[in-house]
Amino acid sequence: MGLRVNVYRAAGRDCTNGGVSSKYDTLTVVNADGPFDPSDDAPAAKLLIGPYDTIRLVPVELDEQNVWVMFGGNLASTSDSRFGEAIEKLGGDRFAAAVNIFDRVE
Repeated sequence: MGLRVNVYRAAGRDCTNGGVSSKYDTLTVVNADGPFDPSDDAPAAKLLIGPYDTIRLVPVELDEQNVWVMFGGNLASTSDSRFGEAIEKLGGDRFAAAVNIFDRVE
């Protein structure tokens, strides 16, 4: 079970190199409390801590493959307060803002 977040991307060119966030408008954050299961139209993603304690959202499929991922230019956010709570549990600051989606693989 998880929390649905919206994907925000700039109009025009895709910089994710065909990443998950270029194909879907919604992702399911599986390490945040919520009532949703990942689905065909909202694949699973996880909040992770990156270098310098940055918070990032990584598709579960890429995390399980243990591949090097990069920020592809798209963001994820929701107005649901459980998103900020999940970020705080990871050790980040609780905030209500968009998180970088790391789904670019070369």
